Amino acid sequence: MNLFVLKCDSGYLKKVPNGCQCLSIEQATVFNQPNEGEIEYLVGYGNNNGLKNIRLAELSIFEKDYVRKF
Repeated sequence: MNLFVLKCDSGYLKKVPNGCQCLSIEQATVFNQPNEGEIEYLVGYGNNNGLKNIRLAELSIFEKDYVRKF
């Protein structure tokens, strides 16, 4: 499975009610498909608020049988 996130120099972007924040990957906004309108909005907001080097990154997730059974 491939997912997409927006990265910046200090972490990953998370969509919040008033724009976006740069946080850890566990808190990032993740996209199934790049939504150009939403991405452009978040990149613009981030650039206007001092976030540096914003770029779209692709995450590849591999599911294995299991790590631990409960």
